[in-house]
Amino acid sequence: FRSLEVKKVPADQVMEIEKVMALFAEMIPHLAFQTKKTENQLTELNSLYKLIRKVNSTLDLEEVLKYIMQFLVDALKCANCSIFVLDDEEIKKYYLYGALPHLQAIEETAAKKVMESKHALTLHDLREKFNVEVDDSYNSLASLPLMNRNKVVGAINLYGSEVNPSSHEHMDFLLAIADQAAMAISNAKQFGEVRELAIMDKLTGAFS
Repeated sequence: FRSLEVKKVPADQVMEIEKVMALFAEMIPHLAFQTKKTENQLTELNSLYKLIRKVNSTLDLEEVLKYIMQFLVDALKCANCSIFVLDDEEIKKYYLYGALPHLQAIEETAAKKVMESKHALTLHDLREKFNVEVDDSYNSLASLPLMNRNKVVGAINLYGSEVNPSSHEHMDFLLAIADQAAMAISNAKQFGEVRELAIMDKLTGAFS
């Protein structure tokens, strides 16, 4: 039998191999992070797809808004959510878990401000700033404007121990949800207007 000849790898090649291995070791955490980030993005896209289907499956505004509020509370681990809808000169309020009388003035002021400025607003430590008795889970408020074709149609209010959508890593996702809520509000309004016109036409015909 021929004996196998073991060749010694040159020292410079060993150093290069070690450099490549060290570089690969440094990349592993980054690759894992990117994989997790991609998984999160796919989850968000799937959730957004379901939300879009829900918005387009019904013209029941209350049903759609409740679905959106529940979705936001689950996604952001918030305590409660409300949506204010501009209806002519009035503001209609929808709550996921009921109204908050002791925070009503703060909530209304925040919502009006974001609807006027068209920018999100976050208020921290409500207990100290406004001298109100609230649980820790309601000590922070974030309000986002609802826009449809650059027109303000309402606002979303989120309560939590610490909510700050402006620094959330999925801000684009939150804005996409807000867009869907605004679209649902606009679609429901248009449907209501068309239905009222149809009823008026029938009444006019009946009395002519």
